[in-house]
Amino acid sequence: MYFVVNEGGARLACEGERLRVLREGKVVQEVRLQDLEGVLALRAVGLTARAARSLLRHGIEVTFLDTQGRFLGRLSGPGSRNAGLRLAQVRRALDEPFRLALAARFVEGKLRNQRAVLLRYRRRHDREAIRDAAGRLRILAERTGEAADLDELMGIEGAGSQVYFSVFGRLIRNPLFSFSGRNRRPPRDPVNACLSFGYTITGAIIEGEVAGAGLDPAQGYLHRPAWNRPSLALDLLEEMRAPVVDSLVLTLINRSQLGPADFGPPGSRVEEDAGETSPWLEEDREPAPNREGAVHLGRTGRPVFLKALLDRLREPRLHVPTGQQLEIREIFRRQVWSLVRAITEGDPALYVPWQVEG
Repeated sequence: MYFVVNEGGARLACEGERLRVLREGKVVQEVRLQDLEGVLALRAVGLTARAARSLLRHGIEVTFLDTQGRFLGRLSGPGSRNAGLRLAQVRRALDEPFRLALAARFVEGKLRNQRAVLLRYRRRHDREAIRDAAGRLRILAERTGEAADLDELMGIEGAGSQVYFSVFGRLIRNPLFSFSGRNRRPPRDPVNACLSFGYTITGAIIEGEVAGAGLDPAQGYLHRPAWNRPSLALDLLEEMRAPVVDSLVLTLINRSQLGPADFGPPGSRVEEDAGETSPWLEEDREPAPNREGAVHLGRTGRPVFLKALLDRLREPRLHVPTGQQLEIREIFRRQVWSLVRAITEGDPALYVPWQVEG
């Protein structure tokens, strides 16, 4: 399980085999170390030397994020020393046919999962518009293997996202919320705030899996390397966005588990640490951030969303490549190791995107 620390001014300490969150000398949370996969610290959190040693000894990563989920840093052990794997990763990235074929699989997985989310809601919403969008996504997914170069492939991906988000708002049943299109850097409405926050948290978890497997998160195939960009983790995130984050946002809003009071603009007490934009929003192609009109999950909304997301990651789903029902969290790990195999054996077809049923 992932342990979330969302207590400002808290301190992490270890007592025996238990991790405790202390605030003003009082224990406000605690968990057994043997139950932990990782810790997500979303606020200014102290860490005792004893706790740091205990977490490292148990192989438990601590990921530090700001209150909007932007990655700040990570406490982790030495990780993989497999230099050969990283060398192979770079060599494959320089092999244009390999790179294009692998990148096409990431995009195909993303488009097919976007289509599956639309089809899942088709019976309850504007069926004709959603059916048409799903059909266009199917056609675009089939075109990914025909792209002549990376630029054409990115054009297919962009066209698919435009189709998908053009009807996404039709899936919202809660009259207190609306969605007219994707916006970010910063998000300017509650739905986009949830999407951005969810992508950021999920991406940070995937990045930890990428690094743990011995791959370099910065060296991608679909996403070109750039400063402060976890390009490879972004590649793997693409197929996870719709089935993990988008569907969760629809559930939380349609079931009124989040309300307008759970969001706020910059300068209010619900939005702190506006800071820079997150590298996990690399799907956007907008200019530098403009904070005017920003909307973010607030103090009451963040814990609701985080609990729901971490619960989602523990839900079992069919992992077609293995034919097993696995927790989504485990599927992340399997996909990373599938990528490792594709890289080491030099065959992009060995990477099979995780796809969900509509």
